[in-house]
Amino acid sequence: MSVSTTALIDVSIIIVNYNSVELLNNCLNSIYKHSDGFKYEIIVVDNGSTNFHESDLKKNENTRIIINGVNLGFSKANNIALDQAKGRYTLILNNDTIFLENSIKRLIEFSEKDSVRKLIGIQLLNENRSFQQSVFRTPGVLNLLSSTLFLDQLFPRYQRFSKYDLRAEKVNTTIEVDSMIGAFLFAETSALKEIGGFDENYFFYHEDTDLCKRFSEKIGKVLYFPSTSIIHIGGATTADYNWFREKNKALSRRTFVKNHFGLFSKILLFIILYAGLILRIPLFLLIGIFTLNKMYLLKSFYNFRLLFI
Repeated sequence: MSVSTTALIDVSIIIVNYNSVELLNNCLNSIYKHSDGFKYEIIVVDNGSTNFHESDLKKNENTRIIINGVNLGFSKANNIALDQAKGRYTLILNNDTIFLENSIKRLIEFSEKDSVRKLIGIQLLNENRSFQQSVFRTPGVLNLLSSTLFLDQLFPRYQRFSKYDLRAEKVNTTIEVDSMIGAFLFAETSALKEIGGFDENYFFYHEDTDLCKRFSEKIGKVLYFPSTSIIHIGGATTADYNWFREKNKALSRRTFVKNHFGLFSKILLFIILYAGLILRIPLFLLIGIFTLNKMYLLKSFYNFRLLFI
């Protein structure tokens, strides 16, 4: 399907890529296969990949590329594309996703049923088609404390201790939620631009939670729409455990607390955060020694380093 320069574009699909051309091509092919009945553009932002060559990309006439010389972070890379988006709607999409049906067409139809401005996420599935947790409760004192004390793992089905919105696995109708993972977020382009897109103080992690919170406070409703689904590979695999990941998770968590809580809550939340680090240093060290598991030794070391950032 070609898009002329004068045609109205329904959806701008933004995909940030970093060293994952094979995943990206699989994602693009699934979009090309399942995108009938609307006009779209795809904006691929390569974020400083070391192995990216434009000739390796399976482009169609709707796909264009922005190449960043360095890794600018997930938030900034998405914002660069959002500034250039021409669609009435924008889909923020991870490169490790696979479409199974014409999900975007269904979202356009759902969005146009009423005048409510919406930020929408859909059901995410693991590669084996099992349900993947993608709907989160806003981080706060209780769920951060439960995570620190491992209560969320000891009582995984108890809503008060979980960071997830456990309703999502049980419902088949649309519900309003706190936040959703940034692998698939769909909204009016004007609404996303109105709140400035992603907060670029988040390099990686928690930028989706922050976006959802600002959207619900300033624009409209954050909705989980389980009537269509895609595969999200990232949730089905275990990412490499490394310092880059853990440092950015910690920094982003700290930024979220600073941005969205009052003074008393900030103090309490930072106490909980640091108590969690102090608890994990000896715990993971002992587990690593007794099990001869290098991963736990790394976890102990990383938690020690996090005390000083």
